[in-house]
Amino acid sequence: MIGLVAALPGMVMPALAAPVDTPVAATITYTYSTPALKPPALKIGDECFLPVKMASKFGWGVSVKGEKATVKIDGREVTTFVRAIGNTPYLPFRSIMTSVGAVTDWTGPTSIRAMSRIFKIEAKGNRLEVLGTLPVKVTPFIVKNPDRVVLDIHGAVIDASKPPEANGEVRYAQFSKDTVRVVVQVDGTPSLRSGDRPSTLVTAVEWTGANAVEIQPLSATSNPLPEVTPEGVSLTPPANIAGIPALVTDTPELSILRIPYKTTGGSNVTVRREDGNVYLVRIPNARPEGDFDSLEGVVVKSATYAVASNDTILRLELKRPMGVSVEPANDRLTVTITRPRSAGGKLAEKTIVVDPGHGGADAGARSGTLYEKNLTLPISKMVVEGLKDHGATVLMTRSGDATLKLHDRPKVANNSNAHFFVSVHINSNTVANSQSGSFVYYHGGDADSKLLADLISEEIGKVSELKSHGSRSDMTVAKQSGFAVLRGSKMPGVLVEVAYINNAKDRKYLQSAEFQRKIANAIIKGIKAYIGE
Repeated sequence: MIGLVAALPGMVMPALAAPVDTPVAATITYTYSTPALKPPALKIGDECFLPVKMASKFGWGVSVKGEKATVKIDGREVTTFVRAIGNTPYLPFRSIMTSVGAVTDWTGPTSIRAMSRIFKIEAKGNRLEVLGTLPVKVTPFIVKNPDRVVLDIHGAVIDASKPPEANGEVRYAQFSKDTVRVVVQVDGTPSLRSGDRPSTLVTAVEWTGANAVEIQPLSATSNPLPEVTPEGVSLTPPANIAGIPALVTDTPELSILRIPYKTTGGSNVTVRREDGNVYLVRIPNARPEGDFDSLEGVVVKSATYAVASNDTILRLELKRPMGVSVEPANDRLTVTITRPRSAGGKLAEKTIVVDPGHGGADAGARSGTLYEKNLTLPISKMVVEGLKDHGATVLMTRSGDATLKLHDRPKVANNSNAHFFVSVHINSNTVANSQSGSFVYYHGGDADSKLLADLISEEIGKVSELKSHGSRSDMTVAKQSGFAVLRGSKMPGVLVEVAYINNAKDRKYLQSAEFQRKIANAIIKGIKAYIGE
């Protein structure tokens, strides 16, 4: 069981207290701009908290209900927590950025920047299109000898561990710490088409007088530019047809599905994930516009709907695990499907940090002479053993009975540029034998970590003799800021509460090597399902 008091910053436990995080005023660079914030953002631990009323500086829409908030960012929706600091409500800026696929880092003691991660580049004929995770500013220009169209994208980065998928003859490079340069060679003298280039997730530049051609090696007399040959696949998203359900964007990284409908009242849309990558989206008081038997795309296996009572129910089946969010409007539903961070490839290509909960002076939960720290270690070692059998690179935060601070555990993963962070714990509560089974926690509203938690809990449910309670946000327990071991993780991370040490039935299973092995294998299978292997 994770110590709830220790997981909350600013609260003290005798002898085993986690460090108190003192809020410090911070500045935020949001892609290409650093707006003045009053009141300022606050750095607490590794998180940066943004005043709710300052969210409009970034073009965000925020709806607050109690301790939760819905943040709308460029057509996407993130559910997160609200933290009151003094009399001012704040949002976890870094967690929100992680949820939409942006890249964040502290560039100084109190300066954080959020950059758009470029995930698709496409050049065809006289058009260059670039897709990212945040709005950017662009500077297109022409270079001679040979003729090339060059696009500098300010406020963007290339993630070396997850390079963009490319289509057509393009080259790209990280030109500076906050600028990505894309180069297209053409077969004539191009002229850039004028016109506004608004700050959007999709950047398109067109020209006349030439078409893209295969890039030739530069000669000694050429005008050089930093260029890198990318790897990629061919992608051509279909056009949207007004009034008909359509995939307006259809790529392995991002798919956007729009369902036109008529509503007779306010829509409180709900989404429930089923086994087998099936999502059920219920739209109350609505009737679909148009008709379709099914819709299939790069990631979408099928999309069908039915009318039940006064509601429309969309059944969405995906070809692999993805992050799914919905945004209702008066006349349509927008479903955004994103490829989760660290997905794709094989387990053998991943780095995973496994964290056996507690240890040393921190024994964790106990029942008689049975301590949590002595149960989390063998289960974690079985997870490590299984991951290594699949060829993965694996690190443990502790391999023996060592004392570690909560904040130091995710740092092991962050410093290793790990793809996943898994913390293993044993649960307990105040009334013995009153609760049984497993929970898998994720931080805040992080969609990727939630997906990982969903998949691991599903696998545990298949093999455990105890009840699997599914996935939960850590905000349901530590309502101010979640669990310290999860909120500090920059990659998808989960905390697995295997079973209850103060339940006689659970305790019997917890001491069984066979049960421990089943749980370890389920964690591994959940990670594999997330990757899509």
